[in-house]
Formats: sequence, C-alpha cells, structure tokens
Amino acid sequence: QGVAEGECRRALEAGEKTYAEAFDEDVAPEEQAMQAAHAAALQEAMLVFDDNAVGDPEIRRAYAERLTASVQRRFQQHVDTAFALAAAACTEALGEASNHL
Repeated sequence: QGVAEGECRRALEAGEKTYAEAFDEDVAPEEQAMQAAHAAALQEAMLVFDDNAVGDPEIRRAYAERLTASVQRRFQQHVDTAFALAAAACTEALGEASNHL
C-alpha cells in the first residue's frame, strides 16, 4: 500500500504539472472561455494521472479527487484574479471617461 500511495502521489504531482502547463492563462476573461480552458487542461491532467497512478482503486480515487480539488483551487484563483483585473480596467476606463465630460 505504501508503494501504491507513493506512486499515486507522483501521479498527482505529474497531473498538477500537466494542468499548469496545459491551462491557457491568456484566455479571455469570460466565464465560458475560461471554463473551456480549464476543462481541457483538467482532461489532460487526469490522463497523465491515470497513466501513472497504480494500486488499489480506493487509493487511486482518493488521489484523483485530490488532483481535481487542487486544480479547481488553482482555476478559481485564476478566475478571481482575471475578474478583478477586468473590473479594475473597467473602473479605470469609467474614471477616464468621466474626466472627459
């Protein structure tokens, strides 16, 4: 079981790395576009995880859930940052427009 957990941990790390490399952070700050980029990167990450994880299905499932939770947190941070930057840009544009009135 210890060997399987070690291999699943390595598969988790490989999946996280794959997600980070595959996720297009330059996608437009629109919910649908970001969700599509996340889904594509998650699919790649899960394929890498599945190719590398070994052992009991329960252990594999637990580590797959950890991978999903990890990349979901990363994605949510990206969404929050993208929307905050977009809101700041809008506020700045409105401020500049009101100065011209």
